[in-house]
Amino acid sequence: MDVGASQTVAFYDKCCQTEEDPEIISKFLDNSLLVPPLNFGMVAPGIYRSGFPNLRNHNFLLSLGLKKIM
Repeated sequence: MDVGASQTVAFYDKCCQTEEDPEIISKFLDNSLLVPPLNFGMVAPGIYRSGFPNLRNHNFLLSLGLKKIM
């Protein structure tokens, strides 16, 4: 893991453990990498499965253009 990635993970972990300013979290989401949720996989075209997503997975899920999450 490079230094930038480790700083991103450290910032994410800090946001999850404390109540941060929503603007700071928004900046994190705008600059984060596309990280799929744990156990992410395609079941059929357009149908995916995964573990419970968290803040780190937000941009990845948005990039899929999902209509529903069950």
